[in-house]
Amino acid sequence: MMRRKKFLIYPSFQLVLIFGGVVGIIACFGMSVALFASAFSEMKELGLKAGFGVDHAYFHFLSMQASDLFRKLGAALLFALLFNIGFLLWISHRVVGPVIGLNGYLIRYQEAKARGEKIEPIAFRKNDFFHDLVSNVNKALNENDRQS
Repeated sequence: MMRRKKFLIYPSFQLVLIFGGVVGIIACFGMSVALFASAFSEMKELGLKAGFGVDHAYFHFLSMQASDLFRKLGAALLFALLFNIGFLLWISHRVVGPVIGLNGYLIRYQEAKARGEKIEPIAFRKNDFFHDLVSNVNKALNENDRQS
């Protein structure tokens, strides 16, 4: 049976992470657009200083280049945003999944201990982060079981 993938498993963390990534990308692209616009403005001023009339081919060429560049930057921004959101969702699952799994495991551990039962040691998914935490938690709980 195929499990349905839930995109936001801990929204308060994941949305802040994604928001930060989106703001960072938009800020970088905004700076790039401002710098390119400034450069094109300087090139137009140089054309005017050179004595070119406003209908000169030089200005039409600059206008075409600026339009093409900004259209391509818009497409790059869209790609960067989609890639960043996808990547941050993927990486956040590898961080949040173990935390939620550990929290659920500790709840089950306490319930089992209250009933006088033992439960299997905790294990994380293969691609999750914090695998060293698994052995430390299992050691601590085993030690706790021996002392009680």
